[in-house]
Amino acid sequence: MKTLSAENFERARGFVKTRARPVDQALFAYTFEEGKPDEVWEALNAFANEDGGFGHGMEPDCRLPASSMLGTITAFPYLLQIHAPADHPFVEKGIRYLINTYDENLRGWRMLPPEANDHPRAIWWNYDPEKADQEVLDHWNNPSACAVAYLHRYSSLVPADLLREVTTKGIEEFEKKRETLEGHDFLTYIELAEELPADLSAPI
Repeated sequence: MKTLSAENFERARGFVKTRARPVDQALFAYTFEEGKPDEVWEALNAFANEDGGFGHGMEPDCRLPASSMLGTITAFPYLLQIHAPADHPFVEKGIRYLINTYDENLRGWRMLPPEANDHPRAIWWNYDPEKADQEVLDHWNNPSACAVAYLHRYSSLVPADLLREVTTKGIEEFEKKRETLEGHDFLTYIELAEELPADLSAPI
């Protein structure tokens, strides 16, 4: 297996230390340099909103200040990597945000609200009201598979009936598309498989 040489690691480290956002510098320090999780939480605070979601460019190519699923599913992996407990305010409020933004009719989550169009963004984050619902149906896994993964990680905060519903939907969608998954889709199902109970994760 290929591994990163010490020289290239130091080059990468130098880049992170001088160019990365504070939140990424803090995560690097936690992962490789015995940094404190509090430093990651403090840096994440710059992206958090009162409703429990994340915005403010948490996903750098969408500068919407308001909360969105895009910002929130970008923030949650930081919480997972530093093993944030279920009673941490970011986790409690973040899970509540996921529950509150779930669309029962679509059995999933929309990636962005219409307000995204009022802020700088990459062209692939344009919001089209005529296609928004169909986007969820056609590309359910992103962000919904990620959301289901986080609901499983912190299942003590989630109503059991909702967790069953979205888990069933996630497995249905995987089975429907397993032969045609592209890279971004596959990554979302990796996140889901890592959090599901063993009997449910095995097919993925």
